[in-house]
Amino acid sequence: MNWDQNRIKELRQRLNLTQAEFARTLGCRQQTISEWELGMYIPGNAYGRLLDLMAQGALRSNDDSKNEVEKRIGEQVMGAKQVLESLDRSAE
Repeated sequence: MNWDQNRIKELRQRLNLTQAEFARTLGCRQQTISEWELGMYIPGNAYGRLLDLMAQGALRSNDDSKNEVEKRIGEQVMGAKQVLESLDRSAE
């Protein structure tokens, strides 16, 4: 999925997260989220994939509390980060 400024903001708002909470969940800075939402930059491939996972989690969790959603998404993001790190190590 292509992540433009509107889709990123829509996902964050759907998850009912502040920019700081969204950044913490993704493992980046709040400024990065702000820059994406302003259209200054677009997420790279790894962050794009993490956003895909977050979007999938958001669709499955409409009735969950904010903490449950954030925890579930955090777990998905951590798993994806581990896969990406292992791919980076194997490419060296």
